[in-house]
Amino acid sequence: MDIAHLLAGHSALILLPIIMIEGTLNVFLVGFLVALGYVSGPVAYAIVVAGNMIDDTYHYLLGRYLLAWLNQRGWTAKIISWLSQHRFSRWFIFWLGLSQPQVESKIKKIERHFRESPAKTLLFGKFAYSIGRIILTAAGFAKMPFRKYVWVNFWGIIARSSILFSAGYYFGDIYKIRDVKHLWIVLTAAFAMVLVSRFIVKRLTNRNHSPK
Repeated sequence: MDIAHLLAGHSALILLPIIMIEGTLNVFLVGFLVALGYVSGPVAYAIVVAGNMIDDTYHYLLGRYLLAWLNQRGWTAKIISWLSQHRFSRWFIFWLGLSQPQVESKIKKIERHFRESPAKTLLFGKFAYSIGRIILTAAGFAKMPFRKYVWVNFWGIIARSSILFSAGYYFGDIYKIRDVKHLWIVLTAAFAMVLVSRFIVKRLTNRNHSPK
C-alpha cells in the first residue's frame, strides 16, 4: 500500500497523533502533502486544528491539576531532576514542556504574566517554539479560566496553523514531488530537523543558565 492510499483511508488516524506530538513543523508537512494531493485540504486543516486543540488542552490540564498538586508538595523540581538523569525520560519530559532549566522560576514568572495580561501571554506562547508548551502549562498552573483559554488559544491556533499550512502548501505546489521514495526522504529529513532543532534549543538554553 502506497502513501496515497494510506492517507486517503486513514488520514485522521495517521495525522492526528503526528500533530499532537509535534504541531509546528508537521503542520507545514501536512500543507505540503495537501499540495501533492495525498490528502484533502479541508479534512487536513480540520485535523491540524483538532490535534493542536487536544494537545494544548492536555498541557492546560497538566498545569492546572498535576503540576499544581506536585508544586504544593515541593515535588516538581525533584521529579524533573530525577527524570532528567535518564535518557528516555529526558525526551519524554521535554515533550511535556517541563525539561527547561529552572522550571519552577520560569513557571512562576509566566504565571505573573498570565495574571497581568493572560490573552497576550497565551498568544505569545503560540508563536514561541522553544517555550510554547511551558506557557500552555503555566496557563493551567495560573488557573486561567478554561473557557477563555480555549477561546484565545483557538484563534492562536488558527493564526499559526494558517501560516504554516499555507507555507507547506506553497512549497509543495512548487516542487510537486510525485515519487513516493523522494517524498519519504523529505519527510524523514523534516523529522530529523525537528529532533536537531529541539536538541540545539535545549543546549543553548542550558548554556544560558549555566553558572558563570
